[in-house]
Amino acid sequence: MGLNLPSNLFTMHRLVEDAEFVYRLNDKYRATLLAGNDAPLPTNLPPLETAPLQATQHLARCLGGILGHFIRLDDSRQLLQAMIAHIVQMVQQSPDGCVAAILLTPHSQYTAHHSVNCALLAARMADSLAMPAQEKNILIGAALTMNLGSVDVQNQMASQDGPPSTMQRQVLDIHPLLSSAMLREASIDDALWHSTVIMHHQRRDGRGYPFDIGETDIPPLAQLLHLIDVVTAKLMTRTYRNSIAPKVALASIYAGHGEAFDPANIAQIVKILGIYPPGSFVELENFDRALVIKNGSSATTPLVVPIRTPNQPIDTSLPGYHVKSALSMRVEARYLPLFSQYWR
Repeated sequence: MGLNLPSNLFTMHRLVEDAEFVYRLNDKYRATLLAGNDAPLPTNLPPLETAPLQATQHLARCLGGILGHFIRLDDSRQLLQAMIAHIVQMVQQSPDGCVAAILLTPHSQYTAHHSVNCALLAARMADSLAMPAQEKNILIGAALTMNLGSVDVQNQMASQDGPPSTMQRQVLDIHPLLSSAMLREASIDDALWHSTVIMHHQRRDGRGYPFDIGETDIPPLAQLLHLIDVVTAKLMTRTYRNSIAPKVALASIYAGHGEAFDPANIAQIVKILGIYPPGSFVELENFDRALVIKNGSSATTPLVVPIRTPNQPIDTSLPGYHVKSALSMRVEARYLPLFSQYWR
């Protein structure tokens, strides 16, 4: 398995290879990162009783500060551990609310918000798979830090209409390695955490990066995080991309269009999200538009509340209330408190 550092100048000006699979920042690039930037400092974590739609926004602001100042902070590792523990509890308290937050919550810092959303879905997946606590924490931590090496570039691209520039592409190509190297600056040395971060863009068909490897060389946790990353990106909105209904986005993944994922992982995603995930919108047979609040007895019969006359949840398996179609709707931040009551 070839895991040597890419030999191009762009990479060599940023990274050094201590040993196979051990990458560190070179002195010059470390000095550049230590020079500082204008990113806000980390905020406090929200109280655990905060509803998921609001808590996710708070977590994204907090993580944005951690990622933006990662190697300058003395307590980056401790801050991450606290956030991991918070997300574990948050998902246990309101699993459907955390899925809804991925779909509904608008973002100002795309990279941090995407990472928080991936961590929420990672926690759901870990619970569904009955994953051991240590492995679950590593998966969540990897989700929070996988894009540590490309924060600014991914924030730029989230509002960019067009393909990456040459410089952006170069950063993206090595950002898993940069992220790993930056984690080592905070004395995070867990081998599984690093392998999951480094390989979260490797593909089973061999067309991933940063290494030329195939399915048998990719650790299972990295394969799982890659799927979580792709699913979350499909569900989130970006300013340069028209919003599509979650059902349509998920259908392409479930069917393996563009990339074939591990069928066992896909089965877990289907179990968690269904066809109409919490936080998505549908039109019913009676022409009411409704918000999905919970999975129902089957993947196609969620529990919903009508948007015009919100009241008790409606079971769409009942005659007259079947789902007619999925809708693509973007919710302004000022309306989120109206929906928060459904997930506590």
